[in-house]
Amino acid sequence: MKSSRVVVTGVGVVCAGGLSREEFWSSVTAGKSGIKPLESIDAGQLRTRVAGEIKHYRPEDYFTRRQLRRLDRAGQYAVIAAREAVIQAGLDFERLDPFRAGVILGTSLGGMQSGDRFHRQWLTRGLRRARPGLLLSYPIHAPCDAVAHHLGLKGPRSVVSTACAAGANALGLARDLIVSGRADVMLAGGVDPLCLLSFCGFSVLQAACPGPCAPYSRSDGLNLGEGAAVLVMEPLEKALERGAAILAEFLGYGLSADAYHPTAPDPGGQGAAAAMVRALRMAGVAPEEVSYINGHGTGTPANDLAEPKAMRLVFGERLPAIPISSTKSMIGHTLGAAGAVEAAACVLAVERGVVPPTINFQPEKCANTDLDFVPNRSRPHRVEVALSNSFAFGGNNACVIVGEYRPGRKLPPCGGGEDAVVITGLGAVGAAGQGVESWWRSFTAGRPCWGEVRSFDPSPYRCRHGAEMIPLSPRGYTSPETWRRMDALSRQALVAARQALDHAGLYPGREEAREAAVIFATGSGPLETVEAFNRSIILKGPAAANPRLFPNTVMNAAAGYICLAMGFRGPTSTIAAGGVSGSTALIYAAEMLRRGRAGMALVVCADEFNEALLAGHDCLPGLLTGEKVRPFDRRSSGTLLGAAGIAFVLEREDGARERRAKIYARLAGYGMAGDTCKPGGLDPRGGEWARAVGEALRDAGIGPEQAGYCAAAACGVGAVDRAEAAALVAAGCGSVPVGAPKSITGDCMGSSGAVNVLAAVLALTGGALTPTVNLEEPLPDLPLNHVRVPGVKSEVRYALVNSFAYGGNYVTLVLAGA
Repeated sequence: MKSSRVVVTGVGVVCAGGLSREEFWSSVTAGKSGIKPLESIDAGQLRTRVAGEIKHYRPEDYFTRRQLRRLDRAGQYAVIAAREAVIQAGLDFERLDPFRAGVILGTSLGGMQSGDRFHRQWLTRGLRRARPGLLLSYPIHAPCDAVAHHLGLKGPRSVVSTACAAGANALGLARDLIVSGRADVMLAGGVDPLCLLSFCGFSVLQAACPGPCAPYSRSDGLNLGEGAAVLVMEPLEKALERGAAILAEFLGYGLSADAYHPTAPDPGGQGAAAAMVRALRMAGVAPEEVSYINGHGTGTPANDLAEPKAMRLVFGERLPAIPISSTKSMIGHTLGAAGAVEAAACVLAVERGVVPPTINFQPEKCANTDLDFVPNRSRPHRVEVALSNSFAFGGNNACVIVGEYRPGRKLPPCGGGEDAVVITGLGAVGAAGQGVESWWRSFTAGRPCWGEVRSFDPSPYRCRHGAEMIPLSPRGYTSPETWRRMDALSRQALVAARQALDHAGLYPGREEAREAAVIFATGSGPLETVEAFNRSIILKGPAAANPRLFPNTVMNAAAGYICLAMGFRGPTSTIAAGGVSGSTALIYAAEMLRRGRAGMALVVCADEFNEALLAGHDCLPGLLTGEKVRPFDRRSSGTLLGAAGIAFVLEREDGARERRAKIYARLAGYGMAGDTCKPGGLDPRGGEWARAVGEALRDAGIGPEQAGYCAAAACGVGAVDRAEAAALVAAGCGSVPVGAPKSITGDCMGSSGAVNVLAAVLALTGGALTPTVNLEEPLPDLPLNHVRVPGVKSEVRYALVNSFAYGGNYVTLVLAGA
């Protein structure tokens, strides 16, 4: 069912304000501070020793011992909030199709607590004495998988990691999946724990407040917090059909990029204002209709100066009449959970007619004396429309709007929804070489090219700076200082992005750049930078934290640098959902284009090959091989790791044809599904994977016999290969020619789906089928039409692209020829 109206029927919250929704609301409306002395982290050498830490929490009250072995704090908080939201919504999972129920979480840190412990054991005891079980909770998508497993959700599943804007962005992505007809119910929100990395980082940046923070007045720093919030979101028609109590309506959201600085907000507020305007436009709400704003309100001088400027740009002279408050003054900044916690506060404000205060407010120190920051005490106030702001490192901005449910409300059209989306540009950096042609040569020759990204020369790729084109190189970049700040992951992503734009012959001007979307995807993120930052803390103490490294530890750092380099200020997001990240990013970008929310989209995928990644995989038995990668082989013994930076330019087909662009492929359909079999693993029977394949074929309007090639996700790990083979057979694709690009490139993690797209485009445009090399003894009980040797050619009109993530997440794309 497609619906333009999405409602909220359940809310779950756990944070320093309380262990439930009611405790949280009672605490914040009473103006009670949850900022207390820190107990879980040794803060002796840090600038601050207080935080919004969850107190009086006993994990054994919520989970069994067996469950706790698989869950760190982030996973626990996410599951607790999700359970509470589901109970309030009255969802009956016995009557609900599990494939129509999904989960989207925003997080900045994910399982970083487990990562901190693993790094500490590795560095102090040695790799062989580090606990490999910690790695099952370490992936950033682990909390999202935990929610799906505990509640039996098999529908769309993903993770947004746009630092402090992640929770709000996750709500928006969940809304899009409902509106596009992909789900009947979505659990969406955010989660983040307290961990040493973030404490040391904000402390060394001098952004942490030594005592309780005072947003919008004293503005001398922030307090970190922890927690989770989850909303149950569903189509209005479904909620009414089952008689659910509607708490509020989710009216819209907006995203933007500052394209200003890696950490500091645009001081003029232009980027933040753009996100608010986009949210208002989607919601069909005029600025004068907004009756409450839950501000980003961190308490840092930079935010507290820039955010009021942004709000004045949007609301003008009416802004002083709108109550504005910061719940961070009471519970701290919960990072990736903040946007979700604050959206939950907005839903409760709409439902109950009370606006929470900004505590610790000192009027004599406020620079915006005409504005109503609801100082120190809550007040009764009818909230018909509430807006929540979330701004982040990397210049990511996200704004959410919720409002009273009104039966006769008319929302603006969602956009065309049926417009074809095409790929018009490709870029690639990796061990296969620089440029997509180098990769295609490796594919057609079946030449292995796994491992690290070799040194590359960025100077041939050029970056737009005003009206002048200048070389993209360390000495000719828009800012030599910015190039020096970038880590290897961001550099390879940026070069791939520039390649794709050059390949498309597309150079957006200033106005076009305002509507250009950038969606970044990564599986492991800046792991090398995170490990280096943690190493200095563990070996030398928190005071040794490197302030130059910390801004690059967030998953969305590369996206911020790309926007900064290209001057793109349109919708921006980062998907970090393990091995399905690249495929999911393409879907998100395509839906934005179909709905008219972007003029063009740049999808960039990047993952590293480094010591930390190799050490982690080496700890998990049966995952890595020292031999050849043998996908689909009866004797498969593990995989090899690769690295890649892959980029695509996406446009609406009518626009691409109007400018006479070369079209490489059309995104014809997609399917998303998940299993709930094993945390950190997947169901070897492949039933849920088959569901994703079948859904993609139906979405494209074709039968299995029309697919001319399948770029498989098989990687040489027996359970994965068997699951995919079973899925293809069950979906009727046993006769489709199948090749496994990972046998050539290695497993490039979150970029693997993008690598498979390159193979599919090669088949569609040149008829060359990328083979599965080293395949000697195919699985005898699951017969497939394997492409086993290089040089096979065939006319291909439709190609399947498979990807998977450990934890049981599957995405299939169908690409069509031009």
